[in-house]
Amino acid sequence: MRIGISVFGCAGGKTKGSGTSVYSKNLIKNLAIIDKVNEYYIFLSKDNEQDFWYIAQNNFHFKVIAVRETGFTRLIFEQFILPVLNIIYKIDVMHYTMPRMSFMYMSNSVITVHDLMYKYYNENYQGYMPYFKYLYFDLNMKRVLKKANKIIAVSKYTAKDLQHYFRAALNKINVVYEGVDPVFFKQPSEDIIKNCETKNKKYILTVKSNFPHKNLKGILEAFILAKKKYNILHKLIILGYPGLISDELSQIIKKSNLEKEIVFIDSVSEETLITLYKKASLFIFLSLNEGFGLPILEAMAAGVPVLCSNRASLPEIAQDAAVIVDPLDVDKIAETINACLSNEILRKEMIDKGLQRANGFSWRQTALQTLEVYNSAKA
Repeated sequence: MRIGISVFGCAGGKTKGSGTSVYSKNLIKNLAIIDKVNEYYIFLSKDNEQDFWYIAQNNFHFKVIAVRETGFTRLIFEQFILPVLNIIYKIDVMHYTMPRMSFMYMSNSVITVHDLMYKYYNENYQGYMPYFKYLYFDLNMKRVLKKANKIIAVSKYTAKDLQHYFRAALNKINVVYEGVDPVFFKQPSEDIIKNCETKNKKYILTVKSNFPHKNLKGILEAFILAKKKYNILHKLIILGYPGLISDELSQIIKKSNLEKEIVFIDSVSEETLITLYKKASLFIFLSLNEGFGLPILEAMAAGVPVLCSNRASLPEIAQDAAVIVDPLDVDKIAETINACLSNEILRKEMIDKGLQRANGFSWRQTALQTLEVYNSAKA
């Protein structure tokens, strides 16, 4: 079987380091490990060519297209060039790792839907997303869901959303969880630990971003309350936050007089990321909406207690391996932060359960189940 995989818009450009980037890279890496028989044609831009340089395997063919990762040129490629390449390379099944595909269908198709975030924003943050953009996303989603032979949803929550909003056929939807990279279970090298700027400092870790659904405001308010009410000694490190923070968040920090206790760190290497996880006293993820929530599993794999939201897919992924709270209840979150930092019995229980839970998610299993979807799409 000849399998095409389009990673345009996933593994580079503005989304580099995002969940879709991690998904596409780890899926392809593990497909190469488990499958030496089928022929794979990976279509990618020059922006993300370097993400796959390490895969040198006779049945994997990387087709680098000289267009940008984002913008109009990518749209032209997806709509007009990719269908022709499907014919040239005699593709049997084409996998779009994001829900986009050409109007011309030249092969059986599989799409991965990570979330329906645009629906959430349209319903909860009126005006944040331009209405014409919402309409474009909605019309595109209706079209690709109808035309795809198989749909991969990364969680039961996302699958339920697909059925709720689009009445997507149950026989099309396959829930295939993401995995955890084994490196998060390993102890980082002593050199990385010595060079880490957090050496000998206690801190709480959270990740990303300036999107409202990530609920950074709630995290800041709860941390500030925990500092003042319970006198916790820890700093808050916010990792991967791009650009300037909003005036609202800036004012919250300024009024708290805790500017030195709240640290923003931009992008870091994978080794430093793992070290930041492992040295953290607590990982907080209070998102209001997530299709999967990979960071909570990475933190669990690193042996860190996790405090997460009770919204969307997060209770499904975390189950009883995290302390789960209402992400809008600032008083309760502050109280729980203090408990997670001071109660050693609770901490040990969360660490043990977290490691066990994270061990249940592997990219190899993701690849095996995805290969089954390819086979059923061709049948």
